[in-house]
Amino acid sequence: MEPQIEFRGKKEEQHIARQVFSLMLRQGAMYELDAPIRQSLSALTDYFLEHKLLRREREEAARLIESALNKNDHVFARVEREGEVFYVTSRRGRPVAERPEPALPPRQLHPTPGGEAAVPQRQVVRRPPLSPFWVRTAIRQIQASRAQVSTALPTAEQIAISVTRKEGPSTELRLEDGTVIDFRLQPEEIFAYHGQAIARVLREVLERDFRVVSFGDAWYLEEELEHFSKGRLAEVRRYILEEETPLTDLAILTDVFLKKPTDPDYEIWAFSLNARLLREKKDFEYVGVAGVNLWAVKDLPAIGSRSIKAAEVGQDYAFLLEEGEAAGRPGQLEHFLTFYEYRHGVLPYDALARAFFPPPFLEEQRSAYLRFEIPQHYEAYAVELRYPVGNRGGWLWGLEEFFHSSLVPGALLTISRTEEPNVFVLQYLATEAQERRLLTYDERRNRYTFEDTTFYCEVEESLLLSEERFPRLRNTTPLPPALRRRPADVVAHAFTLVGRKEDGGYRASLEELYPVVNIERPFSMEYLRRVLDTTDAFTPADEEGVYLYTPAEEE
Repeated sequence: MEPQIEFRGKKEEQHIARQVFSLMLRQGAMYELDAPIRQSLSALTDYFLEHKLLRREREEAARLIESALNKNDHVFARVEREGEVFYVTSRRGRPVAERPEPALPPRQLHPTPGGEAAVPQRQVVRRPPLSPFWVRTAIRQIQASRAQVSTALPTAEQIAISVTRKEGPSTELRLEDGTVIDFRLQPEEIFAYHGQAIARVLREVLERDFRVVSFGDAWYLEEELEHFSKGRLAEVRRYILEEETPLTDLAILTDVFLKKPTDPDYEIWAFSLNARLLREKKDFEYVGVAGVNLWAVKDLPAIGSRSIKAAEVGQDYAFLLEEGEAAGRPGQLEHFLTFYEYRHGVLPYDALARAFFPPPFLEEQRSAYLRFEIPQHYEAYAVELRYPVGNRGGWLWGLEEFFHSSLVPGALLTISRTEEPNVFVLQYLATEAQERRLLTYDERRNRYTFEDTTFYCEVEESLLLSEERFPRLRNTTPLPPALRRRPADVVAHAFTLVGRKEDGGYRASLEELYPVVNIERPFSMEYLRRVLDTTDAFTPADEEGVYLYTPAEEE
């Protein structure tokens, strides 16, 4: 039973102190009555914010929790260790000091009758296999004990795992979704059939346990982790800024903390560093992928295009959110470059790209930093993969310089993986010199013009914006932002530039429209068809792949 304690302070501070005590009481459920139960202020702040128990900024929430616990010093003892604040209480609700482990007197070895000291032999004890009966019994006991603790925090009852009760010993466990686990099977069979369901339930349980910390799919007891002071974290931030690029956890541990992968405690140091940096969202951002943990900080040189803002690119690629998933994972990615992509140095994060590139490693991960190697030019580029967020689509950018120096719109790109999960190889089909008058954007005059261009790459002729094929594009100006944001207006504008006049309207094929609509904003062929089929101003012609556009009459 939870002891009756009178908490002090304002009403909100009393409520916070009561929640913290209930949380620590759960943490120390198996402790002795007077054993110290310890939690850090930073961990308490993270818990209150993650579970929306406080709706404030992090620093303000930390100050409020600290004030509430300091006013209840008859329950919590305040301890500072290596620049971090901890609070300690006991199951009786009294502040206790953390006890050092008792020192034992030196052991005396008595000589044997033969005159030699006896050498103690350590007996190897093998852990018996975990019985399904005891697993079920432990679950029932934990649920029963937690049901007696009245608390506002999530309890075991909220984890919907019900044990099927039958006459005699039960050999089945029924999960919330109806999955039945039969413990008569071998462990290998159980995990082969129900591994994902078990992992899901375990994750739900672990996420509610305040004593463990997660990073990705790894979990550790918090009390076993290394603690990093604010000063050491400031060193890490300065080091990343000095290098002017995101750094791996391996580089940070090696150069800042002098830890090597061969050290016996390297794994726990690596986990501790990644878990702590993940908490410091104000200063650090995770930009890695599975297998390579990369960390960035604010004020690093930006990757991307100066000709367009990230918010606009995300809105332009919003239509990709409606695409279905690709069938399987492609071995390599092939893509024809459009004018929009060429101008801004971007590539779409479409269904094929989602299946090809590594997905987000952490929840709410905004981006990942990749490295694109160009073996044909002995060059490499830092590329940022922006994942879809909310109503904005995803894309890759950072290739503007390479596109402008080596390619033209219509070029075929091939992207392949390497043994490193964040490194990719980008290639194109090289050819003899070709000369055409191709469309270009004159930034000074803010208009599109044609220039004599020499290029050395294989292109798709239907995507090449040449003066011979699209003469009416000469000296046109970009659409105003209000019109550019509306896909139907962009398509209508393209009809006026490439279509043939017919009965007061315009007639054009998909092959003519596709490269032109991709001047102002990105379109896939499927998305172009969807806009044409769902907008009243466009109607299919009697010829396959040809559409008519009838402008609305001006009032």
